[in-house]
Amino acid sequence: MNGRMTVKFVHTSDWQLGMTWRVLQTNAEAQPRFDQDRIDAVARLADLDAQFVVVAGDVFHDNSVTATVRTRAWEAMRSIGKPVFLLPGNHDAYDAGSIYRRHQAEIPDNVTILTDDTPVTHADLPNVEIVGAPFLSRYPHTEPVADALAKLEPAAPGITRVLVGHGTVYGFGGDTGNIIDVELVEAALADGRVHYVGIGDKHSTESIGSSGRFWYSGAIETTDYEEKEPDSGNALLVEISADECDVQSVPMGKWRFRNVQAHLNTDEDIDRFFAELDAMPDKARTTVKYDLVGSVTLAQNRRLEQGLEHRLPTFAACYPRERTKDFVVLPDEGELAGLGLTGYTLAAAEELQELSESGDQTAADALALLYRLEVGVN
Repeated sequence: MNGRMTVKFVHTSDWQLGMTWRVLQTNAEAQPRFDQDRIDAVARLADLDAQFVVVAGDVFHDNSVTATVRTRAWEAMRSIGKPVFLLPGNHDAYDAGSIYRRHQAEIPDNVTILTDDTPVTHADLPNVEIVGAPFLSRYPHTEPVADALAKLEPAAPGITRVLVGHGTVYGFGGDTGNIIDVELVEAALADGRVHYVGIGDKHSTESIGSSGRFWYSGAIETTDYEEKEPDSGNALLVEISADECDVQSVPMGKWRFRNVQAHLNTDEDIDRFFAELDAMPDKARTTVKYDLVGSVTLAQNRRLEQGLEHRLPTFAACYPRERTKDFVVLPDEGELAGLGLTGYTLAAAEELQELSESGDQTAADALALLYRLEVGVN
């Protein structure tokens, strides 16, 4: 490895341009904003001090994204102004219907598609080789990274060789094909067949193994909640010189997917919950999934509903988790009597109250609706 020049590049993956997100469909403006922000994140890669960019799979969400997504994506890549190497992943596999085959004439001059595992050189990068391990189908019969490594000899003196792959290193993975063998990769790093291995598929940034040269970059823009993507929305800035490799995680994304749990039993608890929502920055690019725990009265529940209705339009999405028995609506002493109910309506309300107290969420919802109707609050 001695004698190699310093090489700086960006490792990114899982742009999944054209991805739709179900929770954003409640806000007509949210999905288009999400789409454009993801493309804008690609263009911002130009600001990083690097010689080239490698994208480790799933550039597009699928091979049939709209012309708007596709052409804007090419423009964003063109604007980077330096070589960009794209690896087909499981979402945009290089099969007969590949977006890279069907729209080859649109691909910018600075973009190279890694269609096989032959080492690729570039006129602007005389001391660099890029080795791709592309998905040639959504469900490959063999593991592409292992196939690529098996064909490699140690790199020539002075050459920095970067392998770009896609898939899982864990004992599960479904539609991402076979598991990438960490020991096999680290052996290739140790004997100089490759000097860095950048992979995609996982949307969180993570160093794999112990070499410091084997990484998931994570998605360039966050696409899910913290429990699934604890460190997302990054690109990796990699610098290799002599026998050293320095990797920096650079935040790129603007979107946030927040989980909020609120224990609500008093008016003060409701105030704190609202204050937490109000304090969140850039709400137009924030989705909130909230989990309510506790017990409130009919009047408090109506106040909670009104406060949420007021705040919903400011967020990209704001919605409850699947309802559980941990949050119940129970009439305060005298609340039902104060409604002036009589006869069948009163009997029904009392029955709903009993069911609510036993944890029946449907009954609690019905009781809350009855309260709204009787007090005449819209």
